[in-house]
Amino acid sequence: MPITFRGTTEGSGPPDTDFASFEEAPRPRVSILGMLLAFVGAAGIAASITLLYQGTGFIMETAGGFVATGGPYVIAHPAPDWVWLVPATIFGLIGFGILGIVASGRGWGLNPMVFAWMGLFISLGWNFLRLGFNPPEGLQGAWAWIMCGVIFWIMGLAPTLLAFSAARAGFQSLVDRQDADARRAWRVPKRSDTTGVYLVAQLVGVAGGIWLGVVLFGQITG
Repeated sequence: MPITFRGTTEGSGPPDTDFASFEEAPRPRVSILGMLLAFVGAAGIAASITLLYQGTGFIMETAGGFVATGGPYVIAHPAPDWVWLVPATIFGLIGFGILGIVASGRGWGLNPMVFAWMGLFISLGWNFLRLGFNPPEGLQGAWAWIMCGVIFWIMGLAPTLLAFSAARAGFQSLVDRQDADARRAWRVPKRSDTTGVYLVAQLVGVAGGIWLGVVLFGQITG
């Protein structure tokens, strides 16, 4: 009588090496480092966009969108002391964006770059639109601002379908625990037990970053 051992018959070949693949994997643990990186990356991006939105909006409202500093001539619209804040936010976006990519690559939340792109161009586009339709006193050529606003909104909204489609596919692969290739493509854990924690950390980071950007701008500009 043949002896059965782990799904094989004695003498019929080696044991079934795929037997272990049907066993349940250990439950993943929440990474404190992952939560921190997810939060800081999202907060930094949101704060940078908020500061850039307020800085450019203030310059557009008070100086018509053009300021300068230095040179031998009298400048009609001298740059404010905090003008360094505008280029600094660009570097902040790059730095915190890289941090967000690293975190999402480890499965600690979603990749923030598409959402950062959308937030950046939609917010800056809103500056052009609101001041184009309600320009500051003495401003000439407000229609140019309106055109810029429309272009910025097109650029910001263009990835909408891609962003939501990608997010939906990612969540679906988590919920349904689809094949390993889908999980590797998104670099997420096999289970979705901890994923919500990182997403919450990112959402809290966005809210905190917007608040921090508003507070910092008020403190820097006086």
